[in-house]
Amino acid sequence: VLQTFNAAPMQKKDHSRLEAFEHFERALLKKLPIGDFVPKTTVTAKIAPDYHAWLGEDRHRYSVPFQFIGYQVNIVYDTDHVEVYWKHERIAMHRRSYVRGGYTTIDSHMPPNHMGYKESRVWDAEHFINTAERIGPATSQVIQRLLKQRAYKEQTYRSCMGILKLGTHYTPMRLEAACRRVGNASRISYSLINSILQKRLDESPEHQITFHLPEHENIRGAQAYSLS
Repeated sequence: VLQTFNAAPMQKKDHSRLEAFEHFERALLKKLPIGDFVPKTTVTAKIAPDYHAWLGEDRHRYSVPFQFIGYQVNIVYDTDHVEVYWKHERIAMHRRSYVRGGYTTIDSHMPPNHMGYKESRVWDAEHFINTAERIGPATSQVIQRLLKQRAYKEQTYRSCMGILKLGTHYTPMRLEAACRRVGNASRISYSLINSILQKRLDESPEHQITFHLPEHENIRGAQAYSLS
C-alpha cells in the first residue's frame, strides 16, 4: 500500500513522491554511521586557575591547555568520552572518569615551569609555599605535605588555596595554630583543618591530633605477626 501511495502522482504536481525522492533527495543522503547512536550532554564551565574544567555530574575535573584559564567553555560528554570546546573548537578530549573528586590531567596541558604565578595566572607550588611561610612554619609544613599527596601536585592546588583562605576567614594566627595540631595526621586535607577551626580546637590546650586504631577483639596487633 505504501509503495502504491508513493508512486501515485501528487496533487498539483506532475510527479510522484517516489520520483521526487529519486531525482532530488537521494543524492543528498549521507551514509548511516557505522556505530550506534550515543546521546551527548553539553554543559558550560569556567576554566579554573589549575587549568581544569569541572564536570559537575561526576564531580570530576579534566585538564585543558593552560592558556584557556579563565575562559568559559562547553563540555560535551557521553558515557565514554569528555570533550572541551571553546568557540566551537575542541581544545581537549579525555576518556570519561567516574572517580568522584578526582582529576584527569594531560602533561602537555601544564604550563612551562619557568612561568611565574602573576605572569601566567596559574597557581603554582611556589606561590602557595611562599604564602604559607608568611603565615607561619606549621602552615608552611602543612602546605608542603599537601603538595606531595597526589601524583600531580597541581591536583592539590585547590585544597592549598582553600586552606590558605581559612587564614582570611579565621585569622592567620588561628590557622597557624590549627596547622600545628595536625603534625601526626597521616593525611592532610582542607576538611581536616576547617573542622579544627570550626570546632575551635585550635584554641584548646595545645596538642597534636593523632590517629589510632580502635581496640577490638577482631583487630590483630603487631604481635600477631611476630616470628618469635
